[in-house]
Amino acid sequence: MANELLPAEEPSPSEVPVNFGERPSDGDLAPEESAEHRLLLRDFGGARDASLAALDAMVCDELGTGAAVRLAFVLGQSLFELDELADSDKHYLRRVFGSFKSIPDEVVVLWLALLARKGERETLRRFSDAFVKLNSDRLADVSGGAFAQVYSFDVLCEALGEPGRAREFAEGTLSGKGDAVAREALLARIEEHEASVAAEEDDAERRVAEEPEAAQAEAAGEEDHAGDKEGEGAGAGAPWAERLAERAAGLDQTQALVAGALAATFLYALYTERRTLRDGWSRLSGRVKAGGRALGGFLVGD
Repeated sequence: MANELLPAEEPSPSEVPVNFGERPSDGDLAPEESAEHRLLLRDFGGARDASLAALDAMVCDELGTGAAVRLAFVLGQSLFELDELADSDKHYLRRVFGSFKSIPDEVVVLWLALLARKGERETLRRFSDAFVKLNSDRLADVSGGAFAQVYSFDVLCEALGEPGRAREFAEGTLSGKGDAVAREALLARIEEHEASVAAEEDDAERRVAEEPEAAQAEAAGEEDHAGDKEGEGAGAGAPWAERLAERAAGLDQTQALVAGALAATFLYALYTERRTLRDGWSRLSGRVKAGGRALGGFLVGD
């Protein structure tokens, strides 16, 4: 028959609607949860503004709570993505917490890791030097030893290129009997880093001597692509997480249990892989409505 109905065509996979579930409204969420939502949606400007507004509204007694730490995590990660970490110690941390001694240890370690990863050397040096000076009597114990690990290797050795200071800090700070294993592991990593840098320099000198034109062309190409490499946040997240995992293995069991700040750096690396977004809004909504879970809970997944 001419008017016989034809069977409907099967939609292509790209045309099949995806049900992400009901999106929770900001009015149903606590301030820290609302800010975390914006971060997950890659609304980095909104996440920055929401987290900062919530932190500004807190009284002094609230700035040491888990909610404040979560908001500070969102603020730091948003500034990282917006490329606004420069001078963030003065513009944001001092504004929120008043004094560097009042900043929660977890926030300090995450901020150092982000500054080091972003290459903000001036801010990193100023912030880390101030924190070390103000907390000189407890540096080995900050976040169960996580600060000493991140400051020695990520900050001094890698970001600032001062392995001598890193070694001096490790030897002077991790001097207790219970610190021997962590100290020796950290010193071994510093030595390995120095050897790697020296080998790269020797190789570069050899290539210049043997093939000066090719070496110069390669150096020019690396400069041209330097900006692109800095912008590869998601692509660089996975290897960074692996390196941090290797460094965390140097912590003894007691330190690992209390090194919540180091876990915060893993949180950011996992976030950059955007794993949660693939699970859809339905899982995210259910976790948020359960309430009281830190951002890492639904970034990593159950």
